[in-house]
Amino acid sequence: QRKIDVLKAVATNVLSTIDGVNAGLMVYNVDEGGHVRYAIEDVATGRAQLAESIDKTELALFTPLSETLYEAYLYLKGGAVEYGNVGPNVSVDASRTAPGGSTYKYPLVAGCQKNFIVYLSDGLPAQDNGANDEIGALTGTCDGDSDDDGYCLDDLAGYMHDYDIDTSVPGKQTATTYTIGFD
Repeated sequence: QRKIDVLKAVATNVLSTIDGVNAGLMVYNVDEGGHVRYAIEDVATGRAQLAESIDKTELALFTPLSETLYEAYLYLKGGAVEYGNVGPNVSVDASRTAPGGSTYKYPLVAGCQKNFIVYLSDGLPAQDNGANDEIGALTGTCDGDSDDDGYCLDDLAGYMHDYDIDTSVPGKQTATTYTIGFD
């Protein structure tokens, strides 16, 4: 069985067993970053459509983990769409403030809610250094070897866990990242 098929089965099974949470889906672009394939909404409302989006997910050539996490950060803060505009697939209109717009719609519904990013991947970061300067400027550091792909990934995940993603909203909005690797 292909790894992507295992990933689809696991993700769909988890979604079929949970309630009372909001969920969305981001996937890697062809060669850099990632995009929002399914905008965050209550899983009970969008369960069937989200499962269909998962089922349509195909293998990506590269695994731009930190670039995609950076795009997730931008999405969660209602920031500018960057890698979500890199074709051929782009972030869905439901994730934007206007169809085809250049800004993400703020998807968080309460200042005190818990937010999680669950990474499902079968590979190490590859073709993954395009957002290093932006991540370094945001976090104040990137602790890896600058020649390695994904060397800012842990710094960005730590930042999103410890610091307020959007200071313009009351409360402290953070996101915890969990990574599940398929061998």
